[in-house]
Amino acid sequence: MRPLAAAPPTARAGRIAAPQAPPLAPAWREPPPVIRLRPGGDFRHDLLPGLPALSGFPFEVWRRLAAKALRQLARGPAFYAEPEGRPALRAAIAGHVSFVRGIACRAEDVLVTAGAQQAFDLLARVLVEPGRSVVAVEEPGYPPLRRALAAAGAVLAPVPVDAQGLIVEQLPPAARLVCVSPSHQFPMGRRCRCRAAWPCWSSRGATTR
Repeated sequence: MRPLAAAPPTARAGRIAAPQAPPLAPAWREPPPVIRLRPGGDFRHDLLPGLPALSGFPFEVWRRLAAKALRQLARGPAFYAEPEGRPALRAAIAGHVSFVRGIACRAEDVLVTAGAQQAFDLLARVLVEPGRSVVAVEEPGYPPLRRALAAAGAVLAPVPVDAQGLIVEQLPPAARLVCVSPSHQFPMGRRCRCRAAWPCWSSRGATTR
């Protein structure tokens, strides 16, 4: 009689092995590049991205508003806020984008994140189907956005930009999602002015973000 083969550890005692999640994209596992500046270096124009201009930051105004917010917080009970963001902040954001961007929305339509990268990650998880979703991105464009989309399994399709922004006529037919900068495009710093061509493209059923 042949001995029975032992069951795998995950299948013993009537247990069902859970499906393993697909591994992250290789680009996501790579460490970010380290930028080393010469100590004490004197630069006439510092063009390093991702750093604020401290000379123009209103520290005094920021300190006064932060102290006021802390005083108001000390008067009430300490508890966790809503995961989608404080209602007053969401209402202020909805009013701002309605006036500045012409976007009709309410506070209930606003979701506050910890930063742009968390927003990219949430959008990628919701909108991207791993291995099948073709996402058009600006070339050149914002690298952290590409990493979040690649980690979610998106098939990236770089599209060149010109003086008016992303060239809509060069969008691939398979793209169902496009990431475009309405203003301050990275790294060119331009504003998107090619709005006339977007309705024709989006009418195919694609999504613009």
